[in-house]
Amino acid sequence: MSAARAVALTVLVAFWACRDALTPTQPGPRNGANGVIPGQYIVVFRDSVADPVGLAQSLVNAQGGTLLHSYTRALKGFAARLPDAAVAALRQDALIAYVEPDREDSVPRTRLMGASSDLQRLGPMGVVEPDRAVSMSVTQQMDANGDPWGLDRIDQRALPLSGTYTYTSTGAGVHVYIMDSGIWTAHPDFEHRADIVYDYAGGTGQDCYGHGTLVAGIVGAATYGVAKGVFLHGVRVWSADCRGTFTTSDIIAGIDWVTANHQSPAVANVLMQSEPSTALATAIQRLWASGVFVATAAGNDNADACQLAPGQAPFAVAASTKSDAKGAFSNWGQCVKIYAPGELIQSTWLNGQTSIETGTSFAAPHVAGVAALYKATFGDASSDVVANWILNNATAGVITGNRPGTPNLLLYSPAGPVPPPPPGNLKVTTSTSGSNLPTSGYTVTVDGTTSQAIGINDSVTFTGLSGNSSHSVVLSGVPGNCTVSGGNSQTVTVPSGGTATAPFAVSCTTPNTPPTVDAGPNASVVLGLGYTESATFSDPDNDGPWSYTIAWGDGSSSTGSASSQGTIIAMHDYLLLGSYTITVTVVDSRGASGSASKVLTVMM
Repeated sequence: MSAARAVALTVLVAFWACRDALTPTQPGPRNGANGVIPGQYIVVFRDSVADPVGLAQSLVNAQGGTLLHSYTRALKGFAARLPDAAVAALRQDALIAYVEPDREDSVPRTRLMGASSDLQRLGPMGVVEPDRAVSMSVTQQMDANGDPWGLDRIDQRALPLSGTYTYTSTGAGVHVYIMDSGIWTAHPDFEHRADIVYDYAGGTGQDCYGHGTLVAGIVGAATYGVAKGVFLHGVRVWSADCRGTFTTSDIIAGIDWVTANHQSPAVANVLMQSEPSTALATAIQRLWASGVFVATAAGNDNADACQLAPGQAPFAVAASTKSDAKGAFSNWGQCVKIYAPGELIQSTWLNGQTSIETGTSFAAPHVAGVAALYKATFGDASSDVVANWILNNATAGVITGNRPGTPNLLLYSPAGPVPPPPPGNLKVTTSTSGSNLPTSGYTVTVDGTTSQAIGINDSVTFTGLSGNSSHSVVLSGVPGNCTVSGGNSQTVTVPSGGTATAPFAVSCTTPNTPPTVDAGPNASVVLGLGYTESATFSDPDNDGPWSYTIAWGDGSSSTGSASSQGTIIAMHDYLLLGSYTITVTVVDSRGASGSASKVLTVMM
């Protein structure tokens, strides 16, 4: 290590040691299996709950718990410390959809290369000016070490690196929410564009761990950022103790706040835990649906992201190296959407310094920055539209060491505006055959958001859908006596400027009414004389022949068949005194069954 680097590290450690009188250390062990925090839970209400805040408070008070967070927008529910007995009672409450344990996770440093106070803002004239016109093309030179190399890589299709980053938009006017350890907002490379809007712990939200500041810099710092003119909003959801630990409930609280309070156009970079969480996945999906594009790290376990929480997020980002290889640490799999630079990434750090770190946490903000550039250039758009544009523009097939099933796509940020492809249309058709057809039609829904009514033999067209992208189509309202060939959901690729077709073939049958059985009144018999059961049955559909079973109540049974409706007669000898329940069951030729019972008393 050089003397200059050693001095820089000494300064950084000294800064940490005196800030808030806390010395950051590596995160301690988790609370329990899979990070479960004993006695701490996330409770999710059904969507029909009108006052989630009031209900949360009343339930927690009634159960003798401690309320930690109430959630109203990203999901309805709360987080609390609760006795185990209270949790069992809550799970039986009709207003509660589910309860899951809260978890603690941590973000240990992956590969700290050191910190430096040497900020080099290199641009075409030696300085990146804060007032950059979107219409002009700006080329930024990398430093003597080729950093920040991630910017250099995303503006070109192939290696070798050119040593420059060219852009025509700075993302000015776009709001990017950094859900992380906070932001050290005084960093000069943020040019007074960074602030704190939320702190889960009620503090200042200023970063004392470094992770959030480095992420924010990759998104939008003047030197190290993809989108050099965005507003950077710190949403501290972890590390108030400067230790790098966080809980699921605190992250959801930040997501809930941004869902309710974000300014548009908006992008978010969200920290992800390892263990899957239905509540966290729901919160992120609703933030995404609210118009906030969400980039998340794929995780650093070199594992299938689909088996972990990152795989539940709509846009998980894996990490690539300077040589276009898969990062050895990076998660992979079909739940990953794209690669972005994530190894040895230089960006802003605490106390006005810079640092070089490794991890998918530093790949995702490259994507968030490109999403911000899209919104600044083309205007606000749904998260799906932005995602499709990013994927359609990605560089394909260049990642080496890519695991099977993982999309081989590397993030690309066009130097000039590349408009999204023209929209396309989707025609949905229905054809219904058989008997006892439905008297009303169905409902067809595209992408979970847009619905139209459709007749049983009909067609409807959805216009203006994202071109060259996949869309989900669901047919609902199909009666129970009807089935949809191939299932009631499809995924259809809509061509740009064209029309795709999603056909649904429905077949219906007459409902099978089960036989009606009468076992007769309760009866008695003298031991040793034998008993004759006389039962009757009728079948309105006349679906014969019929089979029957008589369970005599003493562990034995008799079976038989009937070719016509009417009376069933069978005899049985009982060996002991007592009361026995006789059950007669009749099954028609299509499998529908009916039964009836009576009590027989065997006496002396």
